[in-house]
Amino acid sequence: MNNNESFLKDIYNKPNTGLKSSAKFYKYIKEKYPNRKITLKEIKDFIDKQVPNQLFKRVNNKNLYNKTIAYFVADTLQTDTLDFNTYKSQNKGLRYILVCIDVYSRKIGLRSLRNKSANEIVKVMKGIRDEITENGYTIKNIITDVGTEYKNKNFYDLFQDVQIFHKKQCI
Repeated sequence: MNNNESFLKDIYNKPNTGLKSSAKFYKYIKEKYPNRKITLKEIKDFIDKQVPNQLFKRVNNKNLYNKTIAYFVADTLQTDTLDFNTYKSQNKGLRYILVCIDVYSRKIGLRSLRNKSANEIVKVMKGIRDEITENGYTIKNIITDVGTEYKNKNFYDLFQDVQIFHKKQCI
């Protein structure tokens, strides 16, 4: 530990002067000890090594997730498939569950599937789409992952004729 570090440690651990941000700590040292040759970078490095700073340092998570905003019921649906392949012997050969969530109302629709083929997914999604329109709602957006069950012409055509926007997200 060099001379500056021991000096900073003594001041930092005092209850009335310590646990400040690096800028405030630097300003305090320059005001109280003007003859000390300590740079702001040295203070930042010192504070980054201190345990309280490491424990309570604020994590900046800007833009970690994409926001999904829905303005009315059935405006946006999020869809994915769950794999229940290990339980197919107890479920009459049903291997997958299609999960469809309405973002606005948070209602969930589940449909069982024998396989994840494009035709099977399209048939089930057509049923969900028809059920929603029968209840008087209009789907505007569908959000899926980039699985092959959703990245095909049949799935695209299902929503293209009624002008539903299909967004694929990597999750």
